Amino acid sequence: MEGASKPAGMVRESVCSRIKAYIMDNGLAPWSKLPGDLELAEMLGVSRASLREGIRMLEGAGLLTSRQGDGIYVAEYDGKLLLDCLRYSIRFGPGDAGDLGDVRRALELFFIAEASDKLTEDQIGRLSALVDSMEACRDASELCRLDRAFHLTLFENVENRMALQLIRLYWDTRTGALPPDGEAVLPTVRVDDHRVLLRALLSGNPDFARWSMTVHMFDSRADSPEDLQEAPV
Repeated sequence: MEGASKPAGMVRESVCSRIKAYIMDNGLAPWSKLPGDLELAEMLGVSRASLREGIRMLEGAGLLTSRQGDGIYVAEYDGKLLLDCLRYSIRFGPGDAGDLGDVRRALELFFIAEASDKLTEDQIGRLSALVDSMEACRDASELCRLDRAFHLTLFENVENRMALQLIRLYWDTRTGALPPDGEAVLPTVRVDDHRVLLRALLSGNPDFARWSMTVHMFDSRADSPEDLQEAPV
């Protein structure tokens, strides 16, 4: 069991770390149920009181969620939580937004063929409506929001959940929902690129879709805030 002499804050952090390690080590997906308090406390080597405190902290952070009378579950994606995890594990800080952009580009280019193959009529309709809205929009913040919606809609049927979370994390940071290093700098949105990409998707040719995405990404390799002011996304 955890040492009684440790300060309360250290005990809580230790318990939270053990719970998170248990979730990661056992590959628990969102909405997976955790063992009961007594069983989990014994597995983690902590007291039930400390376990409950750790669970409350992780609920507040968005990692866990409780169902009245049913138990504790792993929560669905939360961008703030994922950003905190990245900051903790890779010291995410100033200048790393460009690196995250590289990860996003690699993922979107890799998964564009699968996304194209799995597009539904509903998705196509929503993508077309988003491009129409982009063409009519003159506000930079709203354009960025529409761009985010376009890309997340495009990839929502891809089966790799981690890839989707990282793509969403990029857009959360880029649109200012989760700025990693102060105020977000909104990049320029190339609306014409999205129209060409949509035509490629409608063609049903995954190679054409990948080529169009490659063209779309080509000029968006920006690593600094100054570059991002002019870079398309």
